[in-house]
Amino acid sequence: NERDALILQMGSPDHSFAIEAVRMLNAQNWLRNGSLINAHLIHANLEGANLQDVPLVCSRLALANLRHAKLTHANLSHAYLKGADLQSACLRGADLRGANLNDANLMDAHIDEATLFDAETILPDCTYWEEGNDISRYTNPEHPYFWQPKHRTAA
Repeated sequence: NERDALILQMGSPDHSFAIEAVRMLNAQNWLRNGSLINAHLIHANLEGANLQDVPLVCSRLALANLRHAKLTHANLSHAYLKGADLQSACLRGADLRGANLNDANLMDAHIDEATLFDAETILPDCTYWEEGNDISRYTNPEHPYFWQPKHRTAA
């Protein structure tokens, strides 16, 4: 059907093709209605995509280009974001409980206290989140213990 074809297109490594799918999914109100729960978007080029308030629960976004993406209040709980590029993405108020961020690039990502983590959230350095973690260690290159992935995927 058309919705499934657009979700498949959204997972494209071709930026303009993927962004056009986001636009069309949004026009049909399929972005926010749960259609992307469990979506396979591995290697998707969603740089700059507006995915605010989108439920992406259990979505597979490994190695996705999400640079500058607007993920404010997106539900990324239990999403598989291994190796994803989230540089300069807006994750304010996003739900990252149980998400796998192993080897993800969070440099300059916008994360605030409303962003949700839990003990099942895997951080970029493959450790689990715990109360008191300093997330700026992954987002702020000026942090004395700044951590970023050793291997970068081509944008």
